[in-house]
Amino acid sequence: MITESETIQEYTPAVAQPLATNGQPPQREILRFEHAVLGYGKRVILSDVNFTLFAGDYVAVVGSNGSGKTTFLRSLLGNVRALGGRISYQQPPHFGYVPQLQTLDEFFPLTIFEVVMMGRYGRLGVVRRPGGTDREKVMDSLREVGIEHLAHRLYRELSGGQKQRALIARALVGDPDVLVLDEHTSDLDIAAEKAIMALIDRVHAEHHIAVVMVSHSLNTVANHARKIGIIDQGKLQLEDVETVMQTDYLERLYGIPLRVLEMNGSRVVV
Repeated sequence: MITESETIQEYTPAVAQPLATNGQPPQREILRFEHAVLGYGKRVILSDVNFTLFAGDYVAVVGSNGSGKTTFLRSLLGNVRALGGRISYQQPPHFGYVPQLQTLDEFFPLTIFEVVMMGRYGRLGVVRRPGGTDREKVMDSLREVGIEHLAHRLYRELSGGQKQRALIARALVGDPDVLVLDEHTSDLDIAAEKAIMALIDRVHAEHHIAVVMVSHSLNTVANHARKIGIIDQGKLQLEDVETVMQTDYLERLYGIPLRVLEMNGSRVVV
């Protein structure tokens, strides 16, 4: 329901301005897809993918279920090799990965502390056991996401929003170069979704790490990401958010009548 204090109007995108360099060096490139063909075996899911991720980027990749978002993420993480073209890294980046909620098996009675400690294993190696520094890092990450008071609660006992915060803490505890989130707001109610997106915004702003998130909902990410990649018919098209959030652009892309509206500073596609 819209109250009298709320305003809705046709969204008019701002004219993109070039970034001021102020004598600073250009952004550091983290990874690059060059005409990459992504898929499994002989099955091609995405073709001719060109995508470059820079330090400090905030990117959302949007597509319908089954469009290839997960394949793109797996390729970005290095879990799936390109069938053609090239995926290159300037130096091996450290990823902090936040999976979909239902991917973590809740059969084992793991505490939140134990779940987050999993994110330190990549730094520990196969021999060293967690020490005092690792335990401090776990508590720091729990404080970062606002659930340090739940450290010794069982993961399976928490709400969806609390579980998602725990998974974000697990991704952050390893000091990643890139935070990667896979449908991180699915199965959350509106309040929890808004809180999780605000948390990601803050982490990105305060830690200056690159963020790549995939979602089936353009409305969820349009007011947060700086760049949006849309997957459609086996292609990935990456643009600045101001370019994407135009009625004529989206109508051409999706082939249906729609409008981009602005309500109290937030953009909504209807």
